[in-house]
Amino acid sequence: MPKSVLRTVEDVSSRKRWRPVFCNLSKPAADNLDAISVAMHYPRRSVIHSEGQPCRGVFLVSAGRIKLSATSSDGRAVIIRFAGPGDILGLPETVAGRTYETWATASESCEVDFIKRTDFLDLLNNHQNLAGEVLRALSDSYLSLIDSVRIRALIPTASKKLARFLLIWCEAGSNRGSSIRLTLTHEEIGQAIGSTRETVTRLLSIFKRKHLIELEHSLLLITDSPALRIHANSGV
Repeated sequence: MPKSVLRTVEDVSSRKRWRPVFCNLSKPAADNLDAISVAMHYPRRSVIHSEGQPCRGVFLVSAGRIKLSATSSDGRAVIIRFAGPGDILGLPETVAGRTYETWATASESCEVDFIKRTDFLDLLNNHQNLAGEVLRALSDSYLSLIDSVRIRALIPTASKKLARFLLIWCEAGSNRGSSIRLTLTHEEIGQAIGSTRETVTRLLSIFKRKHLIELEHSLLLITDSPALRIHANSGV
């Protein structure tokens, strides 16, 4: 594990935690999963794994949101998607034996369970019902990626992209409501929707003037969800 991660990660394995991933496993498989996993806490903006790093294993997200991004040789960055409770980071790389394809950075304080690659593959070979859960997780990851590509490539304007992004961000929040803490910078939002920081700032101001949202510091409140949704979906 990189030194920058070691300095920020706290081991919280002694704490009883709700585990939303692999909730349909048989008891023997679940017991084995508990035995080989290590519960960890990542503070906001800490790196969980880096792009090109040899795959060490999988990270089962229990709480918080994690930004998955990729960078180009000239330093440009694009946000691929955001992972939250129930997602598994590093699953394709663990199965395929490849290096991590993205940077995984905590967008907010996160709780994850880490399982070494060799232990996870052994568990997969020894418990057939785990294969179904892995297939479901890979399918969820694929569909999430399709949603991200749809926002970036098929929605015609930055305004509609931002409206769709804000709706998805709130719906993915733990309270499932229209108010959520927005832990991203305007530049990060731009990287997620294929736009610029200046455009995001301008559009948020327009949304506020139209009383579609309220944004105080990092607290986002969608005040007119039906109107924002109509705007996001019009012409799409």
